[in-house]
Amino acid sequence: MSYLEEARARANRRKSRWNLLLIPAGLFPIGSVWAVATLLAEQAHLHFYPEESLRTGEGAWVVVAAVSPLFAAIPVGMLAANFVVRRIAQARAVLDREASRDPALSYHESQAGLRKAAWMSALASLSLTTLGVLLPWQ
Repeated sequence: MSYLEEARARANRRKSRWNLLLIPAGLFPIGSVWAVATLLAEQAHLHFYPEESLRTGEGAWVVVAAVSPLFAAIPVGMLAANFVVRRIAQARAVLDREASRDPALSYHESQAGLRKAAWMSALASLSLTTLGVLLPWQ
């Protein structure tokens, strides 16, 4: 079974409406991490190219520098969303009941998988962002 087929099967086993709470709980951390990382990338770029900012930059490298931090922010935001929703006693009880049928759905398994994804995406994102920062945006 492919990764996508397994993901679809896991998603079909998650029936509780409490899962929907993960969406808004993850949006703020994803947006925050992305915004901070993008602003840090801009500040680093301004060190090398003082006349170029995100507002004035053109071309592919400014897009790479601005968008690639999103790929690191997504699993970090998902980790935070799981953590926040886990703190709601009713949600935890329902979600733990769902996970009892499939250990891969458990909080600890989910967090472990997301930590691994966060590390891998952070390395790729950092590499791309660094490349975008070091190259001119004009």
